[in-house]
Amino acid sequence: MRSLILPALKMTIAAIVTILITSALDLQYATTAGVIALLSIQSTKKESFKMAFKRIIISLIALALSGALFYAFGFYIIVFGVFLIIFIPLAYLVKMQEGLVVATVLVTHLLVEAKFSILLNEVLILIIPVMIALIVNLYMPNSEQKLMKKEAEIDKSISNILANIAKALQKELSWTILNEELDLAKEMVNKALEDASYYHNNLLFNNSEYHLNYLFMRNTQLEYLSRIAKYFERIIEVYPVSIDIARFVATLKNDIGYKDMATIRLEELKGMREDMKSLPLPKERTEFENRAMLYQILNELEEFLFVKIQFHQNNDHLYCKIRP
Repeated sequence: MRSLILPALKMTIAAIVTILITSALDLQYATTAGVIALLSIQSTKKESFKMAFKRIIISLIALALSGALFYAFGFYIIVFGVFLIIFIPLAYLVKMQEGLVVATVLVTHLLVEAKFSILLNEVLILIIPVMIALIVNLYMPNSEQKLMKKEAEIDKSISNILANIAKALQKELSWTILNEELDLAKEMVNKALEDASYYHNNLLFNNSEYHLNYLFMRNTQLEYLSRIAKYFERIIEVYPVSIDIARFVATLKNDIGYKDMATIRLEELKGMREDMKSLPLPKERTEFENRAMLYQILNELEEFLFVKIQFHQNNDHLYCKIRP
């Protein structure tokens, strides 16, 4: 309910201010201008500017086209019908169908008044409400702190998952619990991505996609952790190498955050892989299969770390822009 209060308040203010201004200017159809202002309030700043552009352009096209038809054939309903047959497909063709209704309403004024002197009035009751709506919609609550809080919760969840992977490697935890935690973490990321998209679309002059990219990175990392969880179905016993990998994973849980700790850990992982290669070959089939699964887990962990490294390479300059 609270999320509806601000948009409703904006729509009300935009509509009333528009009606007052257009009435003070002695323009006809002031209430129509108020409705246009109301319709021009969008959920984000970028959407508002896109809508304003489309609405103005398609409405001017509509007035020009209808004006030409009315001038050539007269102010008749049949001519208005011809206008609609031409205009509606055109609006969809140029992908400006969002402004179709408002444009048509303005044309009906021209039809009813049956005089071209009303054209200036129509342009003004289009431009004024759209501009007022843009001004009113410039106010948007800053949601970055809320977004960063969600990112911290996701990082904590991933940290817990890594801690539990370390336990599962030592048979101290059932792998089925990991799947439940992974599902919850993915749900958290999806919800946070919606907030990040909303935040990004309210940045007019700062086009930073840092938060979006951060969450996409975490989402990809969760996919690699999900693959690791599947290997536990086939890991039967605990071997010394399992404990070594478990210790390594346990250290990763403390590294989850905005800083780049992955580069250092990746080098450690490569060293661990080389150590595994130098181990004597397993004598039992079970140990052989286990080691194969553990090797695959190392591969997934490598990708897990590499995703974070790539993120820093591509986004650290954005981090500097949003963190003075």
